[in-house]
Amino acid sequence: MKATSEKIRALRIRAGLSVRAAAAHAGMKSASNWQHYESPSFLGTSLPADYTLRLAKVWPGLGEPPIKLEDVLELNPELLEFAQGRGATYAANFNSRNEQLTIKIEVVAQDLKTFSAFSAAIDAAVRDTLKEP
Repeated sequence: MKATSEKIRALRIRAGLSVRAAAAHAGMKSASNWQHYESPSFLGTSLPADYTLRLAKVWPGLGEPPIKLEDVLELNPELLEFAQGRGATYAANFNSRNEQLTIKIEVVAQDLKTFSAFSAAIDAAVRDTLKEP
């Protein structure tokens, strides 16, 4: 079984992207942030959900063979499980201005289109919640 860091690196290479471009797609501030997840010293079991969701919006269709949404979601097994319609409680943590925001939504997805709509709804909720008062 491939380590998570190997899967992340292999998918970036398949997409034909530099480390800097991948970091930008994920919303990271620098390429070194991305390199952390590709490093053999990274022992995590998934790419964080917020990064995975951002990649899921732009990576499908890139590379040869073309990357599928499922390929991106495999970087975060919880998101993949949700997208496959098994139903899950999804919790995403976002840090902004040193505030912690947790969004928890229970849903059952029927297909990947439902997941895409769910992803858009989370993005909108986060934007609305983090707006300056």
